[in-house]
Amino acid sequence: MEYSQVPDLNDKVLIICDAMLASGTSIVNTFRDLMLRGKPKHIHLVSVLASEEGLDYIKKHIPQQNLDIWRGVHSEKKKSTHEKLTCS
Repeated sequence: MEYSQVPDLNDKVLIICDAMLASGTSIVNTFRDLMLRGKPKHIHLVSVLASEEGLDYIKKHIPQQNLDIWRGVHSEKKKSTHEKLTCS
């Protein structure tokens, strides 16, 4: 991230949104940058469209404690769904 202005995140609920989660690298990089600003009590990652590859990358690179992943459409299914993947 080139620039961010973020308040203290300690003990806050953090929601990170990405419209299309393909590889997962941009959301992981954003997560790492935000963790420099504190430790949230809970994190929600939200994506309208998510690939299995991107979800696997996130699960490998972001600690699963206190983390929920929400996706509107799973790209491999190619149909409208809504699901919450609880990782905590």
